[in-house]
Amino acid sequence: CEPPEAPWPGLVEVLKRVVGAMGDVDLEMAPPSPLGKCEVFGGSHAEARWRLRDGTLIGPGIGTWKLTPDEAAARVAAALASGVRHVDTAAEYGTEGGVARAVRSSGIPRAEIFVNIKVAGESADELRNVISDVRSRWGDGPIDCLMLHRAPAAPEMLEQVWAVLEEEVRAGRARYLGASNLMSAQLEALTCDGRQRSLWPALVQLKCSVFHQGGYFSETSLARLWAHLKSKGIVPVGISIFNPLHSCVDSLVEPLVGHWASVLKCSSAELLAQWARHVGVCPLVRCSAAHAAELFRSALALPPAVGRALRLGVADRDGLLHGLA
Repeated sequence: CEPPEAPWPGLVEVLKRVVGAMGDVDLEMAPPSPLGKCEVFGGSHAEARWRLRDGTLIGPGIGTWKLTPDEAAARVAAALASGVRHVDTAAEYGTEGGVARAVRSSGIPRAEIFVNIKVAGESADELRNVISDVRSRWGDGPIDCLMLHRAPAAPEMLEQVWAVLEEEVRAGRARYLGASNLMSAQLEALTCDGRQRSLWPALVQLKCSVFHQGGYFSETSLARLWAHLKSKGIVPVGISIFNPLHSCVDSLVEPLVGHWASVLKCSSAELLAQWARHVGVCPLVRCSAAHAAELFRSALALPPAVGRALRLGVADRDGLLHGLA
């Protein structure tokens, strides 16, 4: 399709980069429906919540990738003190112990904090060993969400590896299961009608930005992925909202995002966090605790026209920004 007329210098080049980064997806030219469902209990982003199938509510979260255990402990402690109640860690990050220290020393009732711990293994035995190592760092008490970090390389091993996670829930050592970096067919296999609903993934982490709403791997149709999440009541958690991974465009420095932010008199990060809420995706950001708290407390009103334009992931089609300044 022909790119729309650029409303400011350099936009056509930006669109070329965007389309190149989205080579594994369909560039839809009609506004898609919201990707998930967000409930707001006040005027700020911090009061946005996503409801799990059993009614439990979770809010925006902070990640600990690339931090040391001590850095993770300090950053999570500060985030919790600022009102954040959703924290992400992983066996491969090595930050579980730091997160556990911050949670236990926070003085916040444990039930108010939701922690994801991602684990991965190529076999059932390997995954059991990984979980054992995680528990040695995490300590006593159940893990809120034990999340499969990625599927094993051998497709036939997915069921065996998932069964290990199911054992953790049945034994009371994990409350929910989650998944990350899975394709539609894999998620469908884990949520088939013959499987106990409480053992389905309750939430799924997905690479999600204004330019790329989906997984890390090629999909026949990303619409299939999002439709499945909706139909099964799986909460979408957006990662890489700010920071690009693999082919994802760096949203914080793209001119079109900067232009919309300037129109609304906010930062690009604030606009992107609000975009995630607008489309129903629970944001999980990796930034300073103070920055996260500032973003989550934001009461920025996102005009429908801007939300529609951002959901398109392309430029100012049909004059969507006209009259907003």
